[in-house]
Amino acid sequence: MITKEKAREIAEKYLILKEREYSNLCLSEQVAYWPKKEILFGKYEGSRLDVFSVNYGTIWGNEERSEFIVINAETGDVLYSMDAHGWVEEMEDE
Repeated sequence: MITKEKAREIAEKYLILKEREYSNLCLSEQVAYWPKKEILFGKYEGSRLDVFSVNYGTIWGNEERSEFIVINAETGDVLYSMDAHGWVEEMEDE
C-alpha cells in the first residue's frame, strides 16, 4: 500500500499532467484513507477498493471550491476526480 505522502505526490503530478489550475493542495496528513470504499465511476465502478482522497482547491469567482482526486491505495493509480458538481474524469490507461 502507498503512503499518504505518496498519494499527495501522485495527485500533484496528476494536476500538472491534466494542466489543472488549483489554489491549494491538502497537506499529506490531511489526505483521507477510505478502506473498502465503493467506486462510483470508471472501469472499477461498483467495486470496493481501499482508496485515498486528496483534496485541492480551485478559485471560482470570489470563492474557493473543494475538489478531490481518488487514488487506489494499493497500486497508486488515479481512479477519477470529482468537483462540486460530481464526476470530472476518469484517468485514462496510458
